[in-house]
Amino acid sequence: MTCNGLCRQAAALLGAATIVGASALAEPDTGAAGSCDRAHFRLVIDVGHTAITYGATSANGLPEFQFNLSLAQVVLQHLRDAGFFQADAIVEQGRENLAERARRLNAARPDLILSLHHDAVQDRYLKSWVVDGKTQDYSDDFSGYSIFVSEENPRFDDSKKFAILLGTELRGRDYKFTMHHTEKIPGENRPVLDAGVGVFRYDNLVVLHEAKAPAVLLEAAVIVNRDDERRARDPDYQAGIAESVVAALDKYCAAIKPGAHRG
Repeated sequence: MTCNGLCRQAAALLGAATIVGASALAEPDTGAAGSCDRAHFRLVIDVGHTAITYGATSANGLPEFQFNLSLAQVVLQHLRDAGFFQADAIVEQGRENLAERARRLNAARPDLILSLHHDAVQDRYLKSWVVDGKTQDYSDDFSGYSIFVSEENPRFDDSKKFAILLGTELRGRDYKFTMHHTEKIPGENRPVLDAGVGVFRYDNLVVLHEAKAPAVLLEAAVIVNRDDERRARDPDYQAGIAESVVAALDKYCAAIKPGAHRG
């Protein structure tokens, strides 16, 4: 897909995010006491990277941003179908500016930020193969999702709570996680926060530690892995992640009052 095609997809997602909201839909059901007030919970999806600064490159030579954008569209639709009418997505245009991204996320005054990404590995694990006459890098050594939070986030405990809920939902749907970020090598060595559901600490991620709201980053698959890349493009795989997000958010939201802690 060309950059222009990615930019059109991004514009479409931004358009949908600004057009569809609680006021545009039917009268919401706020639910019984103790349940999630879905209609008033404000989740912002941060679509990782941009069409120009596109992140990792998959085993078949596709930009990570394409995977992030595609998954964000599926997750956003599932959220709205479930009654999370204030769910929105932020898609940065042009070259990536992490400080500006964090500013925009905070300006949205969310109850929670979910940053969507797809993963790679350290260069030492890369091998080469030829795809459509072009040499590409790949590594089949690691596969699966991983979830990150930053202890520098002012709402670290809440971030960790949602991260564990999300990991629990993913594991319940037979998604597996990767442990390669815990390896004691340069670029990795991330502390484990929950070894049962794939939650790790990564303090220096700007979007996480600059966020005023609880913030969680999901690496949905290792797209330099050839099998994982196929899974990441599978609508059923994307739908399972979206269902996990909705279920985890429902449990998290039920324990708080939406809007009570917005910056």
